[in-house]
Amino acid sequence: MFLIKDMKGPVYTCDMPYRCLTPKGVEGLLVTGLGASTHRDAMTLTRMQPDLQNQGYAAGMAAAIASWKTGGLVREIDLKELRKALVKNGCLEERVLTDCDSFPMSKETLRKAVETLHTLTIVVHQKREYDDTLPALAVVMAHPEQSIPLLKEAYSKADKLETKINFARILAVLGDSTGKETLLKAVDDARDWGQGWDFSSQREHANSFGEVDRVVIALGFLRTPEVLPPLIRKLESLTAKSPLSHYKSVCLALRLNKNESLTQPLARLLNKVGITGHVQPLSYYEESGARGKLQERYKINRDGGDLLNSKFKEVLVAALLFECGDCNGQARDILEAYTQDVNGHFAAYAHLVLTRGTTMLPDSNPRMNIETSE
Repeated sequence: MFLIKDMKGPVYTCDMPYRCLTPKGVEGLLVTGLGASTHRDAMTLTRMQPDLQNQGYAAGMAAAIASWKTGGLVREIDLKELRKALVKNGCLEERVLTDCDSFPMSKETLRKAVETLHTLTIVVHQKREYDDTLPALAVVMAHPEQSIPLLKEAYSKADKLETKINFARILAVLGDSTGKETLLKAVDDARDWGQGWDFSSQREHANSFGEVDRVVIALGFLRTPEVLPPLIRKLESLTAKSPLSHYKSVCLALRLNKNESLTQPLARLLNKVGITGHVQPLSYYEESGARGKLQERYKINRDGGDLLNSKFKEVLVAALLFECGDCNGQARDILEAYTQDVNGHFAAYAHLVLTRGTTMLPDSNPRMNIETSE
């Protein structure tokens, strides 16, 4: 969903299954927050402070019931009793007493969701108001096989170019190439990259993808030879000053289509002025064994912070070049240097890429693999 539409801003609620609090293979233990089996990028509300307080209260109530009635077996408690207690204390809405499982959703629900997506936009939604395209998109993405025929029909009947592009993007991310020509033309017609964002501390007004970024990403998901020329042209138009979101989008798209033909374009990008040379090796890696003052880690601010974003761009391009076969050892040299970098995130990523080697090929499944825990 994040590759289709930014989730910033809208007001919404979400339900969290009780089983998310019960660790697999462990009895008598309930976990909340970071320990719960849910990801904040999928359900942001599982990590907000008031919601963590609700989780903690619910877990405490469940533990009390288990201690009182099931000998501490947290999986054996009466969930209806727990829900009633939490409704009484204002922790849950009264509707949960009659709610039923919504999956699988009916064809009529899917049809209504696709109809709602006619008003989907790429622009970042920052207003604190309800946006009905977000739940509609969730319904469609959760039922890809049933939704694709409906999406293809909507794409073929759409009379606005913006609408056709949006349906083409959704189809592409779901692994369907019906809108290929529309996406190819959209990328070719975008003479520049348009708006983009660096990584910054601005959670609401940055750290997103621009309109062209999102079309580029969708094009990559088609995984056909025709997508490489326009993606390479976008890659070659990047400079050291280009926003990070442009780097992230084209590297993601090319990683889905990587092969040895990409080595020269990627190497040329690394050789542009200002792209490389941002690594900060920790002093204790120096041959002299110097134990001087630690280098200050690059940081970000409301504007982004050029130094940290420059490192981000360098590592992304070097990693992709390495995975495509490298060029005269250029990518390996950069990544090996970054394994000693003061910013641990870059050091860990560089080490991972070097460890996995150049045999990494695009997954045969056009849909992204998402790791989950029980």
